[in-house]
Amino acid sequence: MQVSVENTGALSRKLTVALPAQEIEGKVSGKMQDLKRQVRLKGFRPGKVPMTVIEKRFGTQVRAEVVDELVNQSFQQALSQENLRVASAPQIDAQPPERDVDFTYTAEFDVFPELEELALGELEIEKPTAEVTNEDVDNMIETLRRQRQSWDEVERPATEGDLVFFHFRFEGDGETFPEEGEERAGAILGNGAFDASIEAELSGMAADAEKTSELTLAENFQIESLAGKTGNLSLRVEKVQAPTLPEVDEDFIKGFGVSEGGMDQFRSDVRDNLERELKQTISRVMRAGVMNRLVEKYPEMAVPASMIEQEQQAMAQTAQRQLQQAGQADAELPDPSGFAEAAERRVRAAMLVSEVARHNSLSVDGARVQETIQEIASTYEDPAAVVNLYYSDENLLNNVQNLVLEEQAVDCVLEQANVTETPVSFDELMNRASKGEAA
Repeated sequence: MQVSVENTGALSRKLTVALPAQEIEGKVSGKMQDLKRQVRLKGFRPGKVPMTVIEKRFGTQVRAEVVDELVNQSFQQALSQENLRVASAPQIDAQPPERDVDFTYTAEFDVFPELEELALGELEIEKPTAEVTNEDVDNMIETLRRQRQSWDEVERPATEGDLVFFHFRFEGDGETFPEEGEERAGAILGNGAFDASIEAELSGMAADAEKTSELTLAENFQIESLAGKTGNLSLRVEKVQAPTLPEVDEDFIKGFGVSEGGMDQFRSDVRDNLERELKQTISRVMRAGVMNRLVEKYPEMAVPASMIEQEQQAMAQTAQRQLQQAGQADAELPDPSGFAEAAERRVRAAMLVSEVARHNSLSVDGARVQETIQEIASTYEDPAAVVNLYYSDENLLNNVQNLVLEEQAVDCVLEQANVTETPVSFDELMNRASKGEAA
């Protein structure tokens, strides 16, 4: 086998592989002999079919199979021989060879970038530290109560926290909505999900009350044509409902799967869930922080154009699915070019994490993979079934293995970088994480 490599770009390579005709013909001949012994053709006894008939009937197919096998085998051997790490699916040009002629094919692909040195000790990273307090447990239990609250109709004027069903009509600034009649809507006063100026008008209104006020709607108002408009808003309250929170009693606790142990066990379970969430959040924040510092440290490192294009396409598809899930069933695929900058940053970060793993000879920790799968499974009703699913599904298992290797690389960076611990509250950390803030 003869191999040559051509650099067609910073990270683009063209691999040319030549295989001797004897190797191909030898494998073709072997497969033909196997067919001769196995094939059953009308008019011939088993094993007595003439080779000319076998060649005529199966020759083209057998030769194509041999070529595919040799391409796959030799390509991997060539990559190992030339020490190439492929970062994109190769584009292989392999034309079927003629009989007794050496076979040559080409493969074009991108390779991973390689840095001679990683100065991880120069990185400055902040690590938030937090703990779950009794107050955090109390707050979560209160959140669980609100999730299961009921609504009872009341005759009094609406106040903060009430659910108000109302009808409205807007006229002004060149807009009329709706064109005829009124629009029906509902809002929980004070939760920020609806326009604050409208919630302020609804506050103090009881069922059947009506009013018209001049106001300016928010720039992010839900009805796009009315956003930022100033005009007369007519309101008519249909009904007011007040929330009733359930008591944290035996029935409430049983609703969360706690059949024994009472309040102590319930609080223990809540704390365990919060601590699991805290651990995952710190890990996520630190992972993002490490990647940010690496990207800032090596902004000029070349990244494969093909991977950036793939990431742009994936991000556009994700955005389309999110729009569809939000109710826009006919949402079109956004222009992938709009994600170019974010896609390049993601790919660059992934490449740098790969370099950390390579420089530090990291390999996937099987015990950590098992621990991660068990942690994922523990959140389901049948953990054993989930564990079996992950180990039987190659894609799921690969995803966990990639995650674990990434976590190992992050840990490796944190061991060498200058890390400063900053104490924060549980709520503060969760708020930072929800806003996408990294370390």
